[in-house]
Amino acid sequence: MQDVKVNNPLLGNSGIVYKGNSIKTLMVADKKGNIKYIDNSPSIEMRVTQKNGKKRIMYFDTVELRNDTLYGEGSRLLGGFVRKIPFEVS
Repeated sequence: MQDVKVNNPLLGNSGIVYKGNSIKTLMVADKKGNIKYIDNSPSIEMRVTQKNGKKRIMYFDTVELRNDTLYGEGSRLLGGFVRKIPFEVS
């Protein structure tokens, strides 16, 4: 993880600094299975649907899998608001 700075839309020139992963490019598939490559950026969000149907949204560049838990920030404005989702491999 490295420091990343983005503009704060509420405070003009001051920025928000957070820890982000250093992944440069993402390989993604659409509903038909077509593969595309996109550049990672602070605006890409990911949605995780848990077994109980609850959906969690996190910024992709903050997501990190540590041991058996997925960590990621759900908000830049709330700074440090980290979501924790237990991860189990079956």
